This record gives sequence, structure tokens and C-alpha cells, in this order.
Amino acid sequence: MSKYSGILAMGQKQYPSLVFDFSQLSNIADYFREYHIPAEEKPIVYANSGKFYSFRLEGNGTLITDEAIYFHPSHTDWARDNRLPLSEICSYVIYQENERDNVCLISGHGERRIFGKTVAPSDTTGSELVELLHALQHALITGSKEKKEFERTLSYVLALVRNSFRDNGMLDGRYKILLDQIAEYPGFATEVAFIRAEHYYRLCDDAVYNRYISSLSDNIDADILRSLRSPDTIFFERYIKHIANSGAFYMTKALIEPYLNLKRRERLTLNQCLLLCFLCIRLEDTEYYSAIFEMIRSHLEPDNYWDLSGFAARYFNEKLSGIYEKLLSGSKLLSQDIELRDALGLSPLHYALIMRDADKVRDILAMTDWSRYHPPVFRDSTCRRLYDPVFVAACLYDDTELISDILLQTRVNARPIARTIKQLDTSIAIHRNLLQKAMASDDLEAVRHHQEQLEEYEQMRSEVSTELERMTADEIENCRSLADSLMSAEGSLSRYLLHLYLTPDALYRSIADTITSWRIYRCDDTFFVTSTDHELKLSYYEWKKGRITARNIIESDIEKSTASERSGETFDGDTFVNPDHLRNSQSSQQQQHNSRADEERRRRRRHFHQHVAAQAEGMPYQGSFFSPAAHKNISALKHEYRKLVKRYHPDAGGDAHDVEIMLVIMNERADILERMQDI
Repeated sequence: MSKYSGILAMGQKQYPSLVFDFSQLSNIADYFREYHIPAEEKPIVYANSGKFYSFRLEGNGTLITDEAIYFHPSHTDWARDNRLPLSEICSYVIYQENERDNVCLISGHGERRIFGKTVAPSDTTGSELVELLHALQHALITGSKEKKEFERTLSYVLALVRNSFRDNGMLDGRYKILLDQIAEYPGFATEVAFIRAEHYYRLCDDAVYNRYISSLSDNIDADILRSLRSPDTIFFERYIKHIANSGAFYMTKALIEPYLNLKRRERLTLNQCLLLCFLCIRLEDTEYYSAIFEMIRSHLEPDNYWDLSGFAARYFNEKLSGIYEKLLSGSKLLSQDIELRDALGLSPLHYALIMRDADKVRDILAMTDWSRYHPPVFRDSTCRRLYDPVFVAACLYDDTELISDILLQTRVNARPIARTIKQLDTSIAIHRNLLQKAMASDDLEAVRHHQEQLEEYEQMRSEVSTELERMTADEIENCRSLADSLMSAEGSLSRYLLHLYLTPDALYRSIADTITSWRIYRCDDTFFVTSTDHELKLSYYEWKKGRITARNIIESDIEKSTASERSGETFDGDTFVNPDHLRNSQSSQQQQHNSRADEERRRRRRHFHQHVAAQAEGMPYQGSFFSPAAHKNISALKHEYRKLVKRYHPDAGGDAHDVEIMLVIMNERADILERMQDI
């Protein structure tokens, strides 16, 4: 009998689900044959959960002899690899994620499953098998050879846990179980304590963390325990570094719980606010990020300030690089893709324009209302003009029809023309159809009527097209003139934007050349990424391989903090009020503010209409620029619109107020055409 037999046999009374009495098994010879067990070996223990079911559950049988462990032969690789010598048991860590899960062995040679999952709640076969094998290991590692082998295995598994923790940001159930086993051995207790402490720290739940630290008081050196009671000094910077790995999208799921835990807190430390900012960026809660960032920006050290802003810039550039790849490969964009913006504020529409893909531009135009697009805010209004898709198209394309389409779908002041064209095209289609029916029925009166109406609508459509062509030509001229004037503005953001638009591979280079080294430039409150060879007359930080290697800050960009800013209702000297809680406590004041703002908007609208009426000498037809006849007859509408254009169109020599009046006139014409279609 081998040295293992006695140790295993001691579990006969302790583990009732395991079979030790082989006289219960009438077909033991079949087991030896199926499991390929040598005849000279003696069976000691059999684990099988088939007795809990009305059918035999394949894959759950494990037989232990006085020399080896044999797995169930239903495994596809059983003929080659279903035997584990008991002499090698100390080369493995044995674990089970829960008492009904697989029983697995893990070592530097890989992972092996020796017992399958069970289903019945009362089935403890797997957990009893784990306990029995643990008892065997404990009995064996009293020997120096087995102990060294087992410690090597524990070191390997601990490294495996560390790598998983680094890659995923949190410990999953499997690695928690492995840590529990490793922690039982004194030489590994401290390192396990640090890994678990960092895991609980990353949950951002002080109560959970403090409970865990309190549980360590009897097992950890007092100095180490004291350091763990100040976790920010140990774990904060590493956690920020891991979150700021913009390529680690697989880690995002692990960030949801800490994000929610921090958002629930009434007050936050500066470190917690900074951490929450990084979490908001990763989870794309830009509104909450802005609220937190505005609250703490004057309290941040310069490097932290630029680290955070630079990470946000790189993260959103990373998201748009996916859009670039989709456009390049011809993949279809999703509705959520359209809402993405890069660090500069450029949209997928801008990317399609820069890539000179007119078909993609038209597809993207049709996916949303682009008149709602808002560029970043700059003190220099010229920068905002460069974000206008019409400007980009005018600089890159000679296709007037495409530029007209962009104009109609991105400019608020072009909406009336777009609506008018849509209604006229619909009316033309309707009257053509009616004309064909009248001609088919030989109704001469109806034929004449529909021919006249069709001619009127087609003539008006031609006039609107001419109006649009003139507007497009004016826009192209103005945009190209602006681009020419900015070409000499070396070192400015405007010049850099023009470089992105006009240089064929500039957009690609801005993605490809910023992987290992990059600069973060600041223009007002916009931070954007460039390669290190771009020299702009703006503040910047430069990174190479994740380290800050250079910086140049213009005095006007230095964040200044006054005593009044560091006090008040949001900051008490140590902690900040969570903006969510502050928002809730100030809800009544906010409602009052919103009410006043609504009233102010209504007042401005009334003033605008009064101003328009005054400029238009009272809008002669009781609040309308058009007579009752023009509301019913296309010829009258066309005639009166021509007269109004001659009087109020800015090209006719009017003042700035005439632009507003002309916009009201164009909207009213579109409204009348819609009502005519409904009649």
C-alpha cells in the first residue's frame, strides 16, 4: 500500500458523498478498463454525482487509486491525459469557484479539470473532493521537497492573480478563491493582503475597505497594517494610471461599481473627485465630468490637471479613431457613432469630409439633424467658424451640389429653404400624378388646371434653386477667402485645423503618430492631441511612453486659485460637496432660475417679433407678410415673395436687421406651402 492510501482513507467518515467502499460497485472491473487504470493499482476513493439524478451525468466521475487521480473517460482527451500521479499533487493549487462548480487544478504547466459541475443543491461531491485533496496536500508538504514544489506553485498562481488584477482592474470570483487558498500559507499572507486591499480600495467603498483592514489585525505586521490605513498613498496613483490606459476598454465593466459608489457620496475628497473625473471619462458621463472638473480645477496640481485633461483628449480621440477605421473600411456607422466627438470637437461628419468621401458624407448627413451640432467655445470666434461643415466642404470640394446639401442640413438659416424645397417637390409630384389621371380620363378642364399649377410650382422650384445656388456660391467664396486669410497664422489653432483639413494624410497621422508619444495642447478650455513635431503657440505638455518629458505653459493658462474659490458651499477645506447632492439641495433655486430663464426667453421672442414687425412696417396682413390670397394661391405667393425679397434681402442693400426679417419671411413661405399641400 502506498503512502497516500492511509491519508486518503482517513476521510471515509468525514466525506459521506465520496465512495470509499468499493464493494458497493458491482462493475469495478469496468471502471478499471474504461479509465485505463493499471491492474496493480488499488482504488481508494470514487467521486460521482450520478446518484443524484435519474440519468448518469457524463463527465463527473473521478477515481483515485493509491497512485494517481483518474478523470472521467468521457473527456475527449481522456486517453492521453486523464491521469494525474499523486506524487505531483503538490505541483497544483486545487480550487472550486463554488461548491457546485468544476473542480480544477492549476499550476505552471496549465490548468486541468478533474471533476465536472453538479446541479442538485444537495450535491456536495465536488466540494468534498476538494477538501480531501487539500488534506492530502497538507499532509505531504511537511516534507521539504514537496513544500518547495508547492511554494513554487503558489508563487506562480499569485503572479497569475496579479496579472489578472492588472489587466482587469478588479478580482473576479475565481481569483478571490485562489487568493483565499494562498493566504493560508504565512509566507504569502502579506502580499495577498496588499492585493485584496487594493481590490477593495478600487471599489471606492470606505466601509468595505475598513472592514477588510480590521480583519487583518491578527495576521499582518503592525507597520504594514498602519500603511494600509492610508490607502491613497499606496494605491491612488496606480489606480489612476490603470484607468488612464485608454486602450484598456476591457476594463470598463470593472469601473461601474466604483463610479456608482462615489456618485452616492455626499462629500468627496480631492482625490475622490479626481478619481471620479477619470471614471466619468471612461464611462462617458461628460455632463457629470464637467460638473466635477469645474468644481476642482483650481485645486489641482498642474501635472494632475494636465494628466486629467490629456487623458480625456486621448480617450475621445481613441473613440473617433474607431470611426476613422469604419469610414476607411466602408463599414456602416451606427446611430450612437454619430454622436461621438474627438478632443478637438470634430464629428464623424468632419472625418468623412476630410477623407474626401462624398458618399459617406451624404449618408452621415441623413442620419441626424446636424443643425444641432455645436463646436467648442473659443474666445476667438474665427475658430468656431472653422468647425462649420460648410467651411470644411468649401475648402475641400468643388461639388456645388454637395456643398448645397451640407448647407441645407447643417445651417439653421437654411432650414426655410430646405422646407420650401421639400414642399415644392412634394407638390410637383402630386400635380404630375393628378395631371396623368386627368389626361387618362380626358378631363380637359382638369388637365388645364393641373398643367397651370404644375408650371407655377416648377417655376417657383427653379427660383428657389437659383436662390440656393446664389447662397451656396456666396458661402463658398466667403469660406475660401477666410481660409486664405488664415494660412499665414502660424502656430494657431486655426492654422492647425486647416492643416488637418487640407493635408491628405494629416488625419491619419494625427492617429498613427500619437500612440507612443504625443503633445496635449490647450486652447481656452479645449485640450487636443497632436504629434510631437507640431509647434503651436499654445500651452502644452508632452508625453513619451507614458511619461511627461516636456511642458510649456503660457501665463494666461495658469490656473489661479483664490481664497474665495477654496471656500463656500462646495468646499470646506477638506472635502467637496458632490454636485449631485448639491443639485438636489438646490432644486428649488434651480426651478426658480429656470422659470426666470424661460420668462427671459419668452420676452426676447416677443421683442424679436415686435422688432421684426416694426422693421417691416407692421407686417401689413395682421401678423403676416403675405396676403390672404397668397395663402391660397401659388401664383400670388410667388409674386408677393419676389416683392419682399427685393425689399428685405440683404443683397438689396438692407441693414443687419433685414437678415432677421428675411428669415421670418422664408419660414412663413414654407409654412404656407405646407398648408397648401394639406388642402
